[in-house]
Amino acid sequence: MDTGDCPDLQMKIQLKDETPVQKGYISIPRPLYKEVKEYLEDLIRRGWVSKSKSNYSSPVVCVRKRDGSLRLCVDFRALNEKTVDDRQPIPKIQDLLDGLKGNTWFSTLDQGKAYHQGYMSPESQHLTSFITPWGLHEWQRIPFGLKNAPAEFQRYMEGCLHDLNNEICVVYLDDILVYGSTFSNHVERLRRVLQRLQKHGIKLKPKKCELFKRKVRYLGRLVTGEGYGMDPADKEPVLLLKNKTPTTVGELRKILGFIGYYRNYIQNFSIIANRCTGC
Repeated sequence: MDTGDCPDLQMKIQLKDETPVQKGYISIPRPLYKEVKEYLEDLIRRGWVSKSKSNYSSPVVCVRKRDGSLRLCVDFRALNEKTVDDRQPIPKIQDLLDGLKGNTWFSTLDQGKAYHQGYMSPESQHLTSFITPWGLHEWQRIPFGLKNAPAEFQRYMEGCLHDLNNEICVVYLDDILVYGSTFSNHVERLRRVLQRLQKHGIKLKPKKCELFKRKVRYLGRLVTGEGYGMDPADKEPVLLLKNKTPTTVGELRKILGFIGYYRNYIQNFSIIANRCTGC
């Protein structure tokens, strides 16, 4: 897939101490050797990773995506523990959606491999070094798994769309919602957003974009001209619990934890939950 190129997005890692993370590699099942090696070689060919001589090393794990393809994930937990937090706020979903009233046309724009569009700053690349049976490699592009990557990406997107954000669109990490009160108004707004993304080297994943819709699914909510609410499709998992009676405190807490995701749509949820648990 064609991925964007945003050289202005440079991520730097600030550490709490100078003791390097040094982990051994996790064995890769023999049947996956060829596939994993080809995946790694593709990353090198793209220029996203390179050979490393770093004194840092994080292990990798192989993950199967829904479509059956392989993803090589780096376990950055030890590095993340040593990383100073980036306090850039991620928007609250409710705040974003509350500002959409009065609009009737919507388009959602989604980026593929969003973080990989940005770069690790040269002084931080060695910190991302990961270990495999084929040696050490480090990331040139921003990898998934770094705890400050969402904050860094949100800051970049807000800077990219600074005068358009919360005026004709809203942005939550790599998810953008463009809105308008009339069709012609919406077309013009969408054009401005797309031109801005193109200017900054950001590319979208066409099959995940929805254009010129009266209602769209955005951040797990169904957005229409009348407001936003739960997508009917999301009710099915809850309805499956209708005839299930918990027999232990553990089962009750598990169910309440699951239903808590829908608390904004359940009147007096906290009161009901406290009664159930006896708190």
